[in-house]
Amino acid sequence: MQRKRKDDRALLAPLVKDYFDWSLTERRLSPCTIRSYRDAIVLFLRHLADLTKERVEEFVFPEDLANKVLVFLRHLEDDRGVSIDTRNHRLSVIKSFCRFVAYRDPLLAVACRRVTAIPAKKTEKKLLD
Repeated sequence: MQRKRKDDRALLAPLVKDYFDWSLTERRLSPCTIRSYRDAIVLFLRHLADLTKERVEEFVFPEDLANKVLVFLRHLEDDRGVSIDTRNHRLSVIKSFCRFVAYRDPLLAVACRRVTAIPAKKTEKKLLD
């Protein structure tokens, strides 16, 4: 059972912990994959902390998560200069997390569905010589 805040909204930190526990035990992802997923989630949470000026431990699962993810993706491309492939990888990790959250807490499914509907960006196919 996840911990709730006083106003009964789901705290984000326990959901993230549960997601990684599940990824290790149930999905049996490799340590390298777990590190990659962890780095993507940590980067996203730090970005949220910078925007909201809140501590990560106090984050509640936002109803407008899809908007926050879109802002994060723009930040990755514009400010950090990451490739489209890296941007898409970060998005796929966040989508995986949202699918887990929607399964774990159906009350958050609508917000999660909006995130999973965000399309990946198309990349240019490189032609072989």
